[in-house]
Amino acid sequence: MKSRLYLYDKSPYASKSFETILKMLESHANRGVKAGLVLLQDAVTGIVGEISEELRELPASVKVYALLEDAKARGLADLNSLKRVTFVNYRELVNLIVNEYDHIVNYL
Repeated sequence: MKSRLYLYDKSPYASKSFETILKMLESHANRGVKAGLVLLQDAVTGIVGEISEELRELPASVKVYALLEDAKARGLADLNSLKRVTFVNYRELVNLIVNEYDHIVNYL
C-alpha cells in the first residue's frame, strides 16, 4: 500500500493551501491510503484555534504530527488536550520520512 506524508510549514491561518492539504488527506484516507501530516515552523499554530477543529475532523486513520521544537518555540508544547496531534522530535521526524511513508509531499 502506498503512503503519503505531507510536510507543511506555513501558518494555516494565512494560507489557502492548508485547506487543499486537508482535502487530500481525507481523500487518501477514504481510499485506504496511509496518510500523515507534519506541522513545522509556523504551521504548528494550527494545533490551537479553529484549525485544530478541522484537524480533529480528519478521519482517524490520518496521523497528525507537530515538530516539538517548533511548538516549544511558540509556547504550544505544553498543551495536553491535543490528543489528535502527536509531537515528534527531529529524530522521529527523520524516521517518519525515511521509514514510515513511501511518498513525501513538501508544502514548504
